[in-house]
Amino acid sequence: MREELQKICEERGFSAEEIERLFSFLARLNPPERQTLFLALKGFPEYLPAFKEILAAKLDLTANPNPAKLANILSEE
Repeated sequence: MREELQKICEERGFSAEEIERLFSFLARLNPPERQTLFLALKGFPEYLPAFKEILAAKLDLTANPNPAKLANILSEE
């Protein structure tokens, strides 16, 4: 799963740091949530740039690891 998503991200212009932030976020999710998000990003790669912007602009995953925050952020967008 990781290799496949990494390849998709690289094709969409993610930097190595952005890919690591995405995987850091995914690691904090429980397995069903992680699988659901992976399938969504794999099935709809056009959403990756928006997800990348959300991570960059609104989530500070290293300082404030709170995956539940994503639901609030997505509901605002």
